[in-house]
Amino acid sequence: MEKISVYITVMFSVFILCSCGTNKSEHQFIGKFQDEFGNKFELKEDMTATIEFVNTNKITHTTWTNTEADDYPYAAIEYNGNPEYFLLQGDGLYRHVEDMKNNRRKVIVTRQE
Repeated sequence: MEKISVYITVMFSVFILCSCGTNKSEHQFIGKFQDEFGNKFELKEDMTATIEFVNTNKITHTTWTNTEADDYPYAAIEYNGNPEYFLLQGDGLYRHVEDMKNNRRKVIVTRQE
């Protein structure tokens, strides 16, 4: 009986330790990005974002979510009332999930330091 309780305690501790920590797929999107047209995006840890479109002095404050479609992790950035207006994955910015899955109509983005 004592071995079972020790085993359960150890397994529970391992489970707790494994579930703690950072979500790597979420943190891969946190940072500043610029697209090939000069538009700037910043995704923050608190799931807020800012967008600065080129040739404007206006900064748009919005939100983003970490999501997944068929094992394609991506960041969905809200704009103009649409929660998935921009889809960020890897070095690309997309407008539609199907385009993202098929690597079509990609706007190139680069991470800014």
